[in-house]
Amino acid sequence: MKMNFQVSINTKKIMFLVLLSLSLSACLDNPNTSLDDDYILPGSDWSELLPNESGHIIDTGVTSGWSKQKVVRPDSNGLMSPFFDVAQSHNGNIHFVYYNYDGQKDDKGQFEFNIKHLEWNPLTQEPHMGRASTTIETVNHSDQISLAQDAQDQLYLAYRGGEVKACNGGKVLADAMFSVFDGTAWQPYLGAQGYVARSGGPFTDGHAGSKAKLAVDSQSNVHLIYQYMYEGCDATNFAFPDLFYVHKQPSQFLQDNRDASTIEEQISGNDYVTGGNFQNDTGNITDIVIDKHDNPIIFYYEQSATLSKGLYVSFKENGQWVKQTINSECIVSDVSAAINNDGDLYVAYVAQSCDNDTDTRFSLRFAKKIVSSTLQPTWQDTYLEEGVLVNGLGRHLDMTLDSSEKPAIAYYELATYTDVELNTLKLIRFNDTWQISKTLLSQGFQLGQHNKVWLGLDGKLNVATFSQDDGAIYLLTEHE
Repeated sequence: MKMNFQVSINTKKIMFLVLLSLSLSACLDNPNTSLDDDYILPGSDWSELLPNESGHIIDTGVTSGWSKQKVVRPDSNGLMSPFFDVAQSHNGNIHFVYYNYDGQKDDKGQFEFNIKHLEWNPLTQEPHMGRASTTIETVNHSDQISLAQDAQDQLYLAYRGGEVKACNGGKVLADAMFSVFDGTAWQPYLGAQGYVARSGGPFTDGHAGSKAKLAVDSQSNVHLIYQYMYEGCDATNFAFPDLFYVHKQPSQFLQDNRDASTIEEQISGNDYVTGGNFQNDTGNITDIVIDKHDNPIIFYYEQSATLSKGLYVSFKENGQWVKQTINSECIVSDVSAAINNDGDLYVAYVAQSCDNDTDTRFSLRFAKKIVSSTLQPTWQDTYLEEGVLVNGLGRHLDMTLDSSEKPAIAYYELATYTDVELNTLKLIRFNDTWQISKTLLSQGFQLGQHNKVWLGLDGKLNVATFSQDDGAIYLLTEHE
């Protein structure tokens, strides 16, 4: 059930919202409430600033209470995607990794892109010690990249690279790779080579490494997820890829003596190996978090050849992967997850469309699993924003935890359902009773095409975001 509020600012209606908010909060906090039922947060279809939505643009592209810095404008061509990622070191400097096009091509005439690393000093608003960006790797694509950091400030970058494998006359870099930065230099390592189990003997020419994401635990172990396709460029293999996972200890970075069949673990996908014919398209929409016991928790969307679909989460119990459903009714186009110190799980996602709900188009949704307050926790799923197109295709929202360990979500509003352009970057936060507040971060500058949000060392939020307006990466910093 959905509730649509037509709200104007007057005392009676504000009182109504307060009472409704208290009622909803009581329901959510009541342990006898069925957690299988959807819970609804107010906020749908609000098209103007309301008492719980702040942000007043004082100059182009930035809101009051936040500052804006232009970090870098990568050179690009029409084929380069604006993927980037960010990590902040304990010295306060911020590390950016991104693609840059320098005009080069490989021997097959394919465009090549450099994965760059830039250390940024937010206090001086310039690169650290005036150093230019450095090239980590040169690749012939601009696929998703993922950056993480360990407790010693070492950086870890996941990307598609490694061995070249043939594909319809072209060259495809088809290994899941990660590179480690020790403060001086980057060192690449193989994550997964695309192991293909066969009755006549295995192949190692599967296509691995697309849509790579990486997390690092307290022991500096690497947890890597990636999209995997069986060998060759067969159209069926590319239409129904799998989602795989690799765990690497530092002692296994340079030389991993385990059998490849045990290194690369299937999370979701086809059942060809066991002789089945089930086909599943997965690995495009994913995220990974690590709990306080250094265990991976993996979020992903999958859709089978028979059009069954869902947003799922998988984790290990007694050494085996367990799968739970979060939403089985919607096509999901983006996802971001977080976990707090108590093990409570949060996931923000974009529902492109939903069964039996013709009103939903690119709706911002949110689900939580509170393990710290219930004996048998289940997923609670709701919507945060409808009536506007959130993200659209090819754009990325992001979520982190704020200083109160509540989720904070940075997302892009493309347009209303009636095709009125918005092009706004917004931030959603939650209070202790799970009521939301929205901050309008940017308007009229097309910031928000690709986003990364994190909690700074000072307890304030930071948002790194790509502007389609001028093709640059910006840093927005909260200072009030």
